[in-house]
Amino acid sequence: MSDNSNTSQNVDTAATAASDDIRPQGNGDWIGLRMENSTGVQFKILSLKLQWGKVYRDPNDKDTEIKPPSALEGTDIDPKSSYTINACGRNSTASGTEGTVIIGYHGTQNISIYWDVPDTGKNTLTARVLNGPYWVNVTSAVPSKGPIGNITVEFGERAN
Repeated sequence: MSDNSNTSQNVDTAATAASDDIRPQGNGDWIGLRMENSTGVQFKILSLKLQWGKVYRDPNDKDTEIKPPSALEGTDIDPKSSYTINACGRNSTASGTEGTVIIGYHGTQNISIYWDVPDTGKNTLTARVLNGPYWVNVTSAVPSKGPIGNITVEFGERAN
């Protein structure tokens, strides 16, 4: 656990892929963003915006899309529990997925998480505190290329 209030991992990747790095376009560019609430209070998804791609509920079924993505707004992230947002690019396109989720307590925007899993270029995952006595931490390294995959962003309350 960390006391960092902001965590960002940007990783550069080559624009061309080696033959052993070929993956399906669109659906192959994915993230399973697990948001772990280490506080003693309930947070909510206040905003979910996608610039590219789609969100889906079942990690084994990327074709059953949640439309619109804003349908997840208002979802609870209970104390000492987690919630996962699954996102990927559109099948057979070179689009990847890019989006931002804002979570908060009592309607206040407290934490922002941004991801970009492009078809080519660098993967980015940035988590930061917007407001309040909180910390946020990306718990593992962001892969340099390909899908980000399953990754956890943990947030908690700073000690007084």
